Amino acid sequence: MESYALRSASSVLAALAKRMPSGAHRKRESAIVDVALTDVAIGDTLVVYPHDICPVDGVVIEGHGVMDESYLTGEPFQISKTSGSTVLSGAINGESALTIRTTSCAADSRYAKIMEVMRESEAKRPNLRRLGDRLGAIYTPVALTVAVLAWAISGEAVRFLAVLVIATPCPLLLAIPMPSSDQFPFAPADDHRQRAPSCSSRSPECRTAIFDKTGH
Repeated sequence: MESYALRSASSVLAALAKRMPSGAHRKRESAIVDVALTDVAIGDTLVVYPHDICPVDGVVIEGHGVMDESYLTGEPFQISKTSGSTVLSGAINGESALTIRTTSCAADSRYAKIMEVMRESEAKRPNLRRLGDRLGAIYTPVALTVAVLAWAISGEAVRFLAVLVIATPCPLLLAIPMPSSDQFPFAPADDHRQRAPSCSSRSPECRTAIFDKTGH
């Protein structure tokens, strides 16, 4: 069950990675050539066509339009873009083509940083979860030993099963990892990005919540 939850979390990262384009439209003089995203360098001139996802961070040098940055910033409206405006990787372009000059490579762009934070969040294990693993490593052999002794003393196999049913470690071993793993796949879909899984385990200690202007 825990493996299933972790696979679900990984599928979210895969979906986020799939959302980004694998290439960009680089402009040199009057020619536009499609290049791999990894080949984009700082200072390159790129063309972002209508409804395309912006591949890297940059500054608009030609064109006028709007971009949807809600996936990155939570802003519920489209942002106007003119010459000199900054654009963020992962933003969706509007109806007009924009020419931008890149200010970062793909690996250092805003979207890549969000992906990096989410990968770290998935890899980190909350302290409470590590404690549960340590307790489970001790509790399970003890429960099995007691069950075997009950069978040996009574001579009835049903005693062995009764002890295991009563002393099953499943609630201990699953109650912690399942929620902490399950919360990860649904957070991005709800526009909720959690930097560290330990935040949830420390939520009872929270006394102050700060919301940005979008209310997220």
